[in-house]
Amino acid sequence: MSDSRMPLFGDRRISAEWNKYGREQAEPFHCENPHSAAWCRFPSARVVLTAILAFCLTLSLFVKDAAGAALSGNAAIYGLEGAFSDDVRVKISLRGYKTSDGSLQIEGLISKMASSVEYIMEDGPIDLSLRFPASLINDLPGGVHDITASSWDFQGRSEVVIPPAAVGKLFIKTATPAAVVDYVGEKLSNLRNNDGVPYRPEMRRLAYYSFKMGNGPVIVGSPDAYNAYRIPEEWMRGERLSIVHLNEMESLNSEPQTVTIPKRPPSPWVFALDESAPGANDGKIFGVSKKMEYSADGGKHWTDCPVWKIECLAPSDGYHVRFKAIKGVSFASGQKKLVIKAAPDTPEF
Repeated sequence: MSDSRMPLFGDRRISAEWNKYGREQAEPFHCENPHSAAWCRFPSARVVLTAILAFCLTLSLFVKDAAGAALSGNAAIYGLEGAFSDDVRVKISLRGYKTSDGSLQIEGLISKMASSVEYIMEDGPIDLSLRFPASLINDLPGGVHDITASSWDFQGRSEVVIPPAAVGKLFIKTATPAAVVDYVGEKLSNLRNNDGVPYRPEMRRLAYYSFKMGNGPVIVGSPDAYNAYRIPEEWMRGERLSIVHLNEMESLNSEPQTVTIPKRPPSPWVFALDESAPGANDGKIFGVSKKMEYSADGGKHWTDCPVWKIECLAPSDGYHVRFKAIKGVSFASGQKKLVIKAAPDTPEF
């Protein structure tokens, strides 16, 4: 049974459910699209929901030119970032215009991105739909995007030019992150360092994520230029990390992604042998394998270990040995610090 309160845009039906959690609060929108299984699910937000419903019921904006022509529309479209599988149409009306040759051009814009163009070949009132290709919508970041329309005579006659009029809004819920643990780089990769359209730099803005490990505090940060975020040592304890891609409108934040950050493996059991004679530089480290690597400068640079022992080492307190990181499996292990002492000088008699 159809609910008259539910706006219907093509095959997209929008409903609102209410519940009680100590205070009246909106349950998420449920938007159904048979062409996309991951259509959307909005988080609770009473204030935003109320504003959206009021918008859906009351929006009817008109902008008139000197001839009295006007564009109007009433549309609120909801979706999940990257999940539009078919085109979006926005119903608009044009009233009070007259052309000499019956040729008028309508253009729709979403965040400065043009839709397809419709041509009206008759005078008088007309209702039509602006078509926005799914590929264009899927390039937009999560957030609220104004939909505008404008009209002018195809031959450029100024008497029928109609300035841009707001005809609706597009509410896009930010897509759930798909971060991947990079064990070698000790980072969360596959994030985004900006929200925007790749070929429209002026629409980009820095992307922010919230990270929460277990019962710990919420940390807000932005990925680096390589779309990765460094995993701090305190996260490597085998607990689940919640990642949310934040939006300027809180109700359009993404659903959380949960990733388990494994513990760092323990350091290897190895030992060192000191220099045998002054200046010999023949210190040794025993117990190593090809699964390990060592550093002679305190962990700044690493070298693969041979089998069983490392020879010809100069005296130093900066040797470290660890198991290598295994791609897709484990972080590098904790480091075993070793000291190779210099041989004492032989006294002269």
